[in-house]
Amino acid sequence: LAPKRFPGDVFAIMNLWSWGVFVGAPLAFAGLGLTLWPTHGRRTLLGLVPALGLVAIGIDAFWIEPRWLEVTELEIHSTKVDAPLTIVVLSDIQTDEPGDWERQVFARAASFDPDLVLLPGDYIQADDLQAYRTGWAALEPILDEALPRAPLGAWAVQGNVEWPGVWDQYLEGHGVRAI
Repeated sequence: LAPKRFPGDVFAIMNLWSWGVFVGAPLAFAGLGLTLWPTHGRRTLLGLVPALGLVAIGIDAFWIEPRWLEVTELEIHSTKVDAPLTIVVLSDIQTDEPGDWERQVFARAASFDPDLVLLPGDYIQADDLQAYRTGWAALEPILDEALPRAPLGAWAVQGNVEWPGVWDQYLEGHGVRAI
């Protein structure tokens, strides 16, 4: 069974919609403001406020947030663990074109010199099996060169975007145990 997919190219539809909301709408607001300026003066500046807000949201959504690596360090004490243990969790990679960014993220994870690496799913985001395989083909060399090597190993589980019976075969031979 393949993961549930939406009809059509959802990402292309979302991309087109986003351009309309974050580029088209602000341009329309700005054009309307400039058109009404001669007759309505300063009141037209109020029309520019939503335009600037949409532009700010668009900048965050397209240029800042996608490259925002969130690293959270948490120290947990337990009587069940005798020595310090460093665990790295690489969550929700969700990429459609693995490359330099993913390489940098894996290298950053390796900089913590982890004892254990956990990969909780959602690796390649793709609408069809061929695109999924292409994404994994690009991610495999990154796993080989940048995935942290941990004494207790690297362990992975299936996320909701994985293709059952396919995702785990790409982890074999890369030092990751799929469960």
